[in-house]
Amino acid sequence: MVGNVKQLILEEAHSSQYFIHPGAMKMHQYLCGLYWWKGTNYDILKHVTSCLNCQGVKYEHRNQVE
Repeated sequence: MVGNVKQLILEEAHSSQYFIHPGAMKMHQYLCGLYWWKGTNYDILKHVTSCLNCQGVKYEHRNQVE
């Protein structure tokens, strides 16, 4: 049950209309002011890196710079 609540918090923070796919650092800054659990940093990083939308955007920016 606790894992489901964590996942809901991460999904809401990452995909809400107010924060539209922030990176791991911004998401961490936002969530740590409101929530904390053991392994918060790891869970946030895992969630952001598994987002296909974020990875696609990062890939496009990386190719434009090179």
